[in-house]
Amino acid sequence: MLVVAMALGSLIVATGPAVGASKSFDLYGHNVTGWGSTSGGETMPGPTMTVDQGDSVTMHLFSEDGLPHQFHIDYDGDGAADAGEPLSPVFSGSITYTFTASTIGAFTYRCTVHPSRGPDVRRAGPAGDDHRRRREPRDGPGDDHRHGVCRLDHRGQQPDHVGCGDH
Repeated sequence: MLVVAMALGSLIVATGPAVGASKSFDLYGHNVTGWGSTSGGETMPGPTMTVDQGDSVTMHLFSEDGLPHQFHIDYDGDGAADAGEPLSPVFSGSITYTFTASTIGAFTYRCTVHPSRGPDVRRAGPAGDDHRRRREPRDGPGDDHRHGVCRLDHRGQQPDHVGCGDH
């Protein structure tokens, strides 16, 4: 599971093109138990994944329960798959989905077929600043926190990484 978030204010992207590496993750989805990096190892929230800005990220996505799933990184935290946000095809077996990690921050990732929202998301800004955007808890029927968080920082003088997973 991969998730990326943006700062509450404006984001500062490092100048010049970011040259990325190739990163690969296995992610297993289950309607009841959540996301996991191994078969049978699903948790809620799902595992943390870390990549650098500009990396080509390949997700090997598996449906552990045979039900349809769709991997989504929710950049703006609105629970909807918006234009420009990574969104895999719907799968009920296994697929490979590749995207480029381009947006800086820490984001929630989720299944659009079995959506849920957590109470807060960490937002990372430039130079390691950590911001939080508080969301009202949406606990209740259908909100069982089947999501994860991903973090993407800019390349520069500070340590740079994108992390995806629990928050």
